[in-house]
Amino acid sequence: MKTFVESVDEFVSSADWLLPTDGIAVTSLYQMAQELDQNGMTGPIMSAFGLAYRSLLKRAPVAKQGSKLGEFMVR
Repeated sequence: MKTFVESVDEFVSSADWLLPTDGIAVTSLYQMAQELDQNGMTGPIMSAFGLAYRSLLKRAPVAKQGSKLGEFMVR
């Protein structure tokens, strides 16, 4: 099973849309991932982690129209 930090590593390495200005949000995500790995899941930290993750994920470019992923997302 992956740790939260490993999952964040994987997300960040595949998120080529992230910019240097996203550094604060990425750092926050890493800090929360470390907290979750070390101390387990608590409601407040898990909620904050989810919000930070979704905030970064929203910055991903929309799939191009005509792509298989784009067609699937429209359905």
